[in-house]
Amino acid sequence: MIGMGDGFDDLVNRVISRADDVPPSIARLARVAQTAAGDRVIVNEISVQPVGVESEAKDVAKNSDDAIEKNYKAALIAQGMDKQRIDYDAKNGVLKLSGSVQSVPERVEAEKIAQAVPNVQQVVNQIEIKR
Repeated sequence: MIGMGDGFDDLVNRVISRADDVPPSIARLARVAQTAAGDRVIVNEISVQPVGVESEAKDVAKNSDDAIEKNYKAALIAQGMDKQRIDYDAKNGVLKLSGSVQSVPERVEAEKIAQAVPNVQQVVNQIEIKR
């Protein structure tokens, strides 16, 4: 499922499988995952979908993710950073940044811009510095 190894997947699957008995809160699940992960980054891509309208909920989430990507692209252009080699992908409100820039301040600025985009819940910055 998440692929972190070291028994981490089993722990998360046990917490999630308890949802049939007593639904765990997403916040509790995030705390358990972060505790088990140690210094690794936990990306929250959990999507809650109402029973009976799962397809419509997925469409709404997809539209929201598309809007996040378009807004991030527009913000990069507005800040003059569109010539950088920054790739991005949104899923369930998590905006993942990758690619490369030439300096640490540019990497920080790309993340700051991402955090300001409407509906972004979390930013994962994997941009590398290439000089």
